[in-house]
Amino acid sequence: TVATSVFRTASNTTWAVKELEKNIPFKIHILSQKDEASLAYFAVSKLVPTNDFLVWDIGGGSMQMIYKNEKIDFMALSEMASVAFKDEVIKKLQIKNKSSPNPIGKKHINEMIKLSKQFAMKNINQEIKNIISKTKVYGIGGVHLKSINRQINQKLNNRFINQENLEKVIYGRCELADAALGGKYPETDITNLILVLGHMEALNILQYEVLDLNLTSGAILKNEYF
Repeated sequence: TVATSVFRTASNTTWAVKELEKNIPFKIHILSQKDEASLAYFAVSKLVPTNDFLVWDIGGGSMQMIYKNEKIDFMALSEMASVAFKDEVIKKLQIKNKSSPNPIGKKHINEMIKLSKQFAMKNINQEIKNIISKTKVYGIGGVHLKSINRQINQKLNNRFINQENLEKVIYGRCELADAALGGKYPETDITNLILVLGHMEALNILQYEVLDLNLTSGAILKNEYF
């Protein structure tokens, strides 16, 4: 099986892997962020009918964007993902001794979107910036599927995300506390929406499609980690 950001950054990774492998019948492979991006791209390439696309993968601890064709291979790798952005919002709002920023409130939304845009301009390289608005974008990973798509399209039979719908849901839910938001990780749900909207605005992404894929899908398809 494969492991990603949590294992890459943990202080006790070696011990944890040894303990886990005592109780499971397979080895744990800790992926570098580059390998994580490549595996995400491979998984999408086996599902979609085009070879001209960019994969946007957001998890709890890392964000990857990757675009490939016969001649080029562009990646943007960032640690500004779900948990880190939530923590930055808490810091920005000067909330002390609290693990959740909710309810954020409408008066802070523009400031938080601006914060996300700043991180996008800082962390996404120019090669990705030049191409992302000109190609099909697919979103994969827990943030896109379990948080963004769930909040926006839970009553709709589609997985397309655009800026207008993101903004509508943000303002409709930003004054709710965690209990009212519900879900498994309510503390990051609103900041996930803001993170994605800010990046879309900064990078001129008008729309993207969420796919029900993750790194396990890629690992199974590639058959290198079992």
